[in-house]
Amino acid sequence: MEEKSGHRRSVVIAMDSSASAEKAFKWYVENLRRPEDNVVMVTVVHVMDVFTPAQWRELMSSSDLDVSSFNVEKQRQTLEQNLEDLRVMMKEAKVDGTVQCIQAASASKGILAVAENCGADCIISGSRGARIFQVGVLGSTTEDLLHNSNVTLVVCPD
Repeated sequence: MEEKSGHRRSVVIAMDSSASAEKAFKWYVENLRRPEDNVVMVTVVHVMDVFTPAQWRELMSSSDLDVSSFNVEKQRQTLEQNLEDLRVMMKEAKVDGTVQCIQAASASKGILAVAENCGADCIISGSRGARIFQVGVLGSTTEDLLHNSNVTLVVCPD
């Protein structure tokens, strides 16, 4: 990453609920962090990802609006808690920045959109995500970022 004179570096860190993402954040703090960095932790939500297949079928087939509303509210609360956990993680590490949650067709598209929007100088990603089944050496999101990012991508080891 080239350093621009007087430029406050913007760093996007891809976060999901995986241990790999948490390790990537810790790696950034220990190895790459500068006090003047502006960090954007981003987590991407897919409607289908916040529900198990059984919950989604129940939600879509339920004519009981109370059941549907309860399921949506329960997932919203879980997401809010996850976002608060990320804020606490940043505060405890004394990292300046924000936590963003966005909806996108894929995690990589969401991360790249945030990176473009904030003029990111680099993206930090773990090597694997929260998925149960992995394909290849890198997780699918990290591989998509590798092929499609126009900024420096740092893939942190597990």
